[in-house]
Amino acid sequence: MPARPIWSQLFKTTEGHILLLGITLAVAGLIIMGLFAFWSPQTSRMIGAMTFFNIIFGRIVSMSIGYAGGYGHALVIPVNMWVESVLVLLFYPIFVFSMRKLVVFPSLKRFMERTRTAAEHHHDKVRRYGIVGLFVFVWFPFWMTGPVVGSAIGYLLGFPAWLTISVVLSGTYVAMGGWAYLMFGIHSRAAMFGPWAPALVVMLIMLFVLAGYWLNLHGKNLRQAEKTAGKADESGDWTDDSARAYLDSRHPGEKVKWIVLDESSRYGYIDSTGSQFACVDDDSARVAGIIAFLARKGGSYLSEEQET
Repeated sequence: MPARPIWSQLFKTTEGHILLLGITLAVAGLIIMGLFAFWSPQTSRMIGAMTFFNIIFGRIVSMSIGYAGGYGHALVIPVNMWVESVLVLLFYPIFVFSMRKLVVFPSLKRFMERTRTAAEHHHDKVRRYGIVGLFVFVWFPFWMTGPVVGSAIGYLLGFPAWLTISVVLSGTYVAMGGWAYLMFGIHSRAAMFGPWAPALVVMLIMLFVLAGYWLNLHGKNLRQAEKTAGKADESGDWTDDSARAYLDSRHPGEKVKWIVLDESSRYGYIDSTGSQFACVDDDSARVAGIIAFLARKGGSYLSEEQET
């Protein structure tokens, strides 16, 4: 017999009510954006741009775009508050449903796992201070300390749903006020140098954010690779010299890089021709040793040409 409709039951839960509130707030915002399109198309486009860049790059870039476009706090702050409120109200219940195995979202699986990993990483730090710790975590401008991860931490700590949402959104709004004051001041001063200066500020901030993402991901993957290859290091079967000798003979003159092969954090390496070499039963120690060597070399190694 097929299962009874799940969503009709889930919407009766506290998390379901939060999800309904998020959907309602999202629809209301889109309606307002549509009304702005008739009254002021330019303003409507700016709201859309800030919404997009907040979701992709975060509030700093979103606010910078708004201020660079000549808009003030009256538009920039409410739009970003709306975007991040919707994100939290939609993400939190979906995350809870996923953790409880009530529903499965295949397209969001990787994002959910990444968020859960980040939340578990900061879990102990926040737990020491309870609600205050969660508020400060969301408010403080560290990497991966935003409202989405904060709401996941609130769930993992066992805080009531509405308490988690209230604390996370409060910290978000306070942080947003501080960023608004800072970014408005930067753009006001930049405008004194010419109309091109605010746009330059936006581009520099975007580059900074992208660099931060890359460094965070690169550092995380290197740490995971070293951890995965730990057993090979301890056994001593594959030293740096043996790994280097193997790569020089197997991939002469090629740049070899270690890679993450799939979502289960299985590792391998890839040569300059695009050929992948995975950890399999008969060569796992060798690949693990090579990965450890590549990690210590910064993630890649240019093998030497062999004499003929």
